Amino acid sequence: MKLRKTFLSLLACLTTLCAHASSIYAVPLPSLHVEGRYLCDTHGNRVTLHGVMDTPSPYFNGWRWTPWIPELKDAHVQPCLDYFEKIYTAMTDNDQGAYCDVFRLHLDPCWTNDPSKKSAGEYDISAFSKDRFNHFLDKLYIPLMQKAMNHGMYVVVRPPGVCPGEIKVGDDYQKYLLYVWDVVSKNPIVKANAGAISIELANEPVKLYDAQGKETAEAMHDFFQPIVDKIRANGFTGVIWVPGTGWQANYRGYASHPIEGENIGYAVHDYVGWYGADDTKYDAQSYIQSFTDAVPVVMTNPVIITEVDWSPEKEGTGHYNEHGEYVKSNWGTWATGSTSKWGSAFKALMDHYDNISMTLSSTACYLDIDKYINSGIVAPDFDGNPETCAGACWQWYKDWAEVNRAWPDNDNTHLPDPKKATITSLQPVGDLDMMAGQARLAGLKATFQDGHSEDVSSLATYEVSDPENVKVVNGQILAKGQGKAHISAKVTDAFGNSYTTSFNVRSSFFPLSKNYVKVVWEQNGSSYDETTHTFVNGQYGQTGWTYSDGVDLSAYKYLVVKLKEPDNNSAKIFIYPQNNIWAKNNYEQAFDNRTQIVVPLHTMKSQQNGNAIAPSKIYIVALWSLGGKPITIDDIYVTNNNDYSPMTGISAPSVGSRASNSLMFGLNGVRVQHPSKHQIVIQKGKKVIY
Repeated sequence: MKLRKTFLSLLACLTTLCAHASSIYAVPLPSLHVEGRYLCDTHGNRVTLHGVMDTPSPYFNGWRWTPWIPELKDAHVQPCLDYFEKIYTAMTDNDQGAYCDVFRLHLDPCWTNDPSKKSAGEYDISAFSKDRFNHFLDKLYIPLMQKAMNHGMYVVVRPPGVCPGEIKVGDDYQKYLLYVWDVVSKNPIVKANAGAISIELANEPVKLYDAQGKETAEAMHDFFQPIVDKIRANGFTGVIWVPGTGWQANYRGYASHPIEGENIGYAVHDYVGWYGADDTKYDAQSYIQSFTDAVPVVMTNPVIITEVDWSPEKEGTGHYNEHGEYVKSNWGTWATGSTSKWGSAFKALMDHYDNISMTLSSTACYLDIDKYINSGIVAPDFDGNPETCAGACWQWYKDWAEVNRAWPDNDNTHLPDPKKATITSLQPVGDLDMMAGQARLAGLKATFQDGHSEDVSSLATYEVSDPENVKVVNGQILAKGQGKAHISAKVTDAFGNSYTTSFNVRSSFFPLSKNYVKVVWEQNGSSYDETTHTFVNGQYGQTGWTYSDGVDLSAYKYLVVKLKEPDNNSAKIFIYPQNNIWAKNNYEQAFDNRTQIVVPLHTMKSQQNGNAIAPSKIYIVALWSLGGKPITIDDIYVTNNNDYSPMTGISAPSVGSRASNSLMFGLNGVRVQHPSKHQIVIQKGKKVIY
């Protein structure tokens, strides 16, 4: 009997080893980090990952490892671990056609909530138990991470539950996330495996407000940057995936207010119907453009789509999605769509950008779980129907397995292809005129030895002469205030070859480039010549500058407008504190045949009702005239000089700086409110010496 037990134990070990050996990655996993907009291994090879999401919830796993129970306890941990050991083995079994190399793990609240407290849903954190969270992190979640890595899969960890419909900087949910990630990022096993374990900060924020309760461009940054800083202060160096709003479909605010620090990526969701594509409209280029507009960070950072699925329509009962839209019945996925239609646009997106990883919304969107459990046969779900995500990704994951893959840290035989990775020239960048408060990609393009060219903005290092007003983060130029800056950019390829270029950036609230000067009213008869800064209004028309999120001019005393010639067309300046010229609420001042007018920004009053107009939120600044005659602008700027002269770049205050309210943490992870002189703190993901 003892011999038989020994034999069976040995057989079980050999079976496990064989299962592990069939996955694409061996243990230990190659370490990953971020370089520009790419995930890379230690050798500089660019990496994308493909897998599934799952959660250790008995309900969401069809009660396969336990029937319904009122409370999950220690006794249920091992059955859960055994179940995931099985599906990990199946989804990485290359010999039977499965090629998952990343697993998104939900720290499900069914384990972390206090069972004696009633919860309104996964968004309700009132039942969250710190004791249960800490207990099951060690007992269940860390072992699940280790098992996934032992099967050759990287791990993306998301927090318990989903975001409430509305969250705000400084609210209880931000404090909840700070606590969760403080605990996780201090865990020695998580820290020791930072090259393989990554953190997704939150799941599906919908509406996110700044500290004043407003939806602003900087709100996402101000909510998530302190959490990033806390994680870094604890010594976790791995990749952090940052979500957007609108159920993880809106990242526009990060273009001008990016998350700062090293190893930053963004976690995105993508379902049929999002980004303007579905089975009725699936033009690839339109879809890629819509995705890029909503997720501009794809041009500066690695992206992982952590939820996506689809299957074609099938008779049955449909459901309503997050947006309250009815989704027709399908083969068993959240979204209804076909690979040959919507899926063709999605595949084109993945091929267009070589820095997007993905996890399907569940294991059952990829693997026929019951077939494997009952027979040991690894097969795609939905009978392998190629019109479903399971059938499509079964082939895609296999095709992608040897493309953009990582190699072991100590393997120096798999370096980037010299012809593809050696830069031969760097194209110069022309001088740029930018609107303060906005951002744009630097536009650095390099030519490589094999003849191809690509944008390398995110891979360059930059030196900026006026960092108070112009800043560069991951190749994204941020125009912060009014000023001029000289920028030197240096790009070094994988083999140490360096190329440099330089250019100038003029940051202004009123740039005179045609990209920014807009006809506010009356297109008919209007024109603008950016070489002479001359515009002609249509009849009773307005031309000027618009600010979609409002611009804050409160740091300045005066707005000065200078014309080349005295006005003879009844010209006026109109300033609107709302994004509507018909609201009968604006400041105005006439030129009265003068070449200069000065607007006292802090004493502006509405022409219509006499109410004060605050300079902290201006949406439109326009020049009105009777129309039909040219008006040439000599200069337009804001200043604090009492003689109304322009300010130098050195003395100009920085607009949009949040240094005063950005959270700081000591190297021990404890928040610091008043750093002492020469103290080192973590702020915005970086070490800062005070």
